[in-house]
Amino acid sequence: MTDAMVEAMTGTMTDMLTDALPTDTSNEVGANRLHTGLSRVGTRPVASIEPWQRQARQAARIAAAVASGVLGFGWLLAELWRSDLPVPVATNFDLSGTPNHYESLNTLLVVALLPGLVFAVLGVVLCWKFGRMAHIRRIMFAVAISFPVFCLLLLLVVLAGQRGLADAGYAQFPTWIIGVNVAAAAAVGLGAALLLPADLPQAALTPLPTGASRVELAPSERAGWVERTRISQWYLLITGAIVVVLVALWAVNGWWALLIPITLIVCTVVGTAFYSVRVDARGVLVRGVMGWPRVIVPASEILHATTDSAHPLDWGGLGWRGMGHEVGVITSAGEALRIERTGSRALVITVNDAATGAALLNTMAERART
Repeated sequence: MTDAMVEAMTGTMTDMLTDALPTDTSNEVGANRLHTGLSRVGTRPVASIEPWQRQARQAARIAAAVASGVLGFGWLLAELWRSDLPVPVATNFDLSGTPNHYESLNTLLVVALLPGLVFAVLGVVLCWKFGRMAHIRRIMFAVAISFPVFCLLLLLVVLAGQRGLADAGYAQFPTWIIGVNVAAAAAVGLGAALLLPADLPQAALTPLPTGASRVELAPSERAGWVERTRISQWYLLITGAIVVVLVALWAVNGWWALLIPITLIVCTVVGTAFYSVRVDARGVLVRGVMGWPRVIVPASEILHATTDSAHPLDWGGLGWRGMGHEVGVITSAGEALRIERTGSRALVITVNDAATGAALLNTMAERART
């Protein structure tokens, strides 16, 4: 083949390739199309997460880690003590602290630690899904931690009293230690819960509804509104009668274990039966007579306030109640103050003269926007 023929064939192939390939402009367009196609394929829509969800999920993860560590420590310590324990071990005691039931160590571990695991899972799940407000996250956080701590302390007391014994029948269980364990677990749970951060600020950006009630005030005029509310007398009388019966049983029989329900009932009733509600330029403050539970709604986060009606049956009972994104301070059936907040949250309080409180709160919320 001559050089001329080779050169002619090379030139023909070059021309064919040049005609087949797109121009520089089309190459840029093709590259852009390819890049766009890859972007569409590689990019997935990301669901938006509200600020409260980040806080709730972080708190739930921490609670799950702490509860797992507490329960795991109890199991590990029991395994380390296994060679020092009798077979079988005492798993149940009467009111005098004498053993009356025996099982294997594995059975005791399941019976002692399983309730802590159940409450830990319950607290973590509720915190993750319904921790829209800081006080709800804190309560669920405390539940998820305090119950595993109580189960751990109880297990340690039961096992420590049997170490070195050949027969578990000689073991003794001090029943008063239950009260100490309850107090210690509650202190750990509440202390840890108080370390959780408060709600992130979420200022209202929309104006108040035109028809929202207001109080006529001069621009520099200040005003406040305070009301008190308490649970009905019948509830207090019934609860008081139960406490009297328990105290009588404790005094006659010397059952120290009864001090646990007596203390819990008294603290719960005193802490959640009486509330004060205050509205001023800062917003609204609702708190129990012992200072807790307490919730503060800044005026800048109030969408609007209205009057409403509430019934304990609709909220699952009396006291501090939670229903999804709503929190209620329900002391009776009847008139209530309803506060719509940013972040799809709401606060409902059964209180007298709710119309005045709602009107003043709307006025303060409108001032906070300017």
